[in-house]
Amino acid sequence: MSATAAGIGVALVAFGYLAGSLSPSVFLGRLFQGKDLRQYGSGNAGTANAFRVLGSRLGLAVLFADLLKGGIPVLVTRLVFPEATYTPYVVVVVALVGNVDGPRQGHHDQRPNTDM
Repeated sequence: MSATAAGIGVALVAFGYLAGSLSPSVFLGRLFQGKDLRQYGSGNAGTANAFRVLGSRLGLAVLFADLLKGGIPVLVTRLVFPEATYTPYVVVVVALVGNVDGPRQGHHDQRPNTDM
């Protein structure tokens, strides 16, 4: 693998992480209903809370956007590296990591360990 291809691979992994860290539920909730989804329902910015708080139409839009934020980086990776075996898998795993532990998550719901 050349240095240019390696650099493109790193950029695609970073793109996957950043795409995964986007929160379409918060964006769509604010855009269409003026609500920060994290302040309602379960307090989670997930799709299930979007269905409960925003309704089925916006809930479906959130679900579709969540699928796209993982699918688009993998599709772009497949287009750039059609012969790559493992790169799309790395990109999708990194997108999942970005979804769960992105830079904008805030880590506000971490609880101290009280097990002894």
